[in-house]
Amino acid sequence: MFFKVLHILDSYLPETMNWIDSILQSTGSNCEHHIAARYHINDYKLKYPMVPGSLTSTYPVPIYNKVLCSLLDLSSSSRLYNYVIRESIDIIHFHFANTAIRQMHLIEKLKIPILISFYGFDYEYLVKSKSGTLKAYQNLAHLGCRFIVEGRYSRNVLLEYGIPSRQISILHLLFSRNGILKPINWQSPIRLIQAASFTEKKNQLALLEALQDRHAGRLKIVMIGEPVDKNYYAEIQKLLVKKVNHSIRILDKMTPDRYLNHLMKHHFAVNLSKRSKSYDTEGGCPIFIKDSLNLAKPVISTSHCDIPESVIHGFNGYLTDATNLKAIEDTLDRVLKLSQKAYNGLCINAFQSVNVNSLNNITGEELNNIYAACL
Repeated sequence: MFFKVLHILDSYLPETMNWIDSILQSTGSNCEHHIAARYHINDYKLKYPMVPGSLTSTYPVPIYNKVLCSLLDLSSSSRLYNYVIRESIDIIHFHFANTAIRQMHLIEKLKIPILISFYGFDYEYLVKSKSGTLKAYQNLAHLGCRFIVEGRYSRNVLLEYGIPSRQISILHLLFSRNGILKPINWQSPIRLIQAASFTEKKNQLALLEALQDRHAGRLKIVMIGEPVDKNYYAEIQKLLVKKVNHSIRILDKMTPDRYLNHLMKHHFAVNLSKRSKSYDTEGGCPIFIKDSLNLAKPVISTSHCDIPESVIHGFNGYLTDATNLKAIEDTLDRVLKLSQKAYNGLCINAFQSVNVNSLNNITGEELNNIYAACL
């Protein structure tokens, strides 16, 4: 079957959210993709037809643009409706639940299948911070919308919200990555990398706080990401002053190719995700973790949300307690005691745990099946 799909999201960010582009590419042979974004980030060239009316902006989006966009939202429903009719769109696919809530009137008016993908803050943060969100999710389900999650944990969250199981589909986000897969030499300093926006749930601070004097010179850490939470980023900068005897580099967000090139040069990936004080969570499993496994990089992570479905303790990485600095410290010590043979085994397991599904384009196959089931 062939589908014309309109993807609706806040901002189309091929770098910060490169997985959106990967999702579209995974179904490219079966779909004609269209994009509707509230903000057109002005230094990104568009690969797909885009609904007119997006506000050109820098990113992060300035406050004055957010105010202006809220006024433009008043006419967005009719603009999107006309586009759907004119282009004979088969399916609307919302990315992040708040975008679907914003277009509730459009959903009520249209008589085509509606899909809503959840990714992180829409699981718990929105429900806790914005009254009416849970009721809105239930209303969307009543309207016949289908919900897409990443794994069993995230599926159970929606079940607890009263979303019928028949309207929830699991989509494994796993994309083919090309790179050098041979394990690198296990020699000091051991190179650790994390690629994630600087926010409390990404928990970069815990890794830095767990570093002890005995780790100095034996670990080399690179963190890639943009300072989304300015206050959290300021805490990290303050801590770096106290960790001057450690090798720690912070790099800004970068193109997907540069990011993957950095990843290939490191021994371990680190992602110590946790639930933030405001209930922001990963919801599923970060793409960074799956990219790392796909490039034969073992992962140090936590038992947060759907992460344990990908990272198996002692097999392709290590799971630790995101809130226990001593546990993180002990994990770092365990890593430093590895032999080349033991490290090679972790690398092989990392690669084999995802490679077959990646090569067979599991994401594209599952999403095509979800689309087909809608019609």
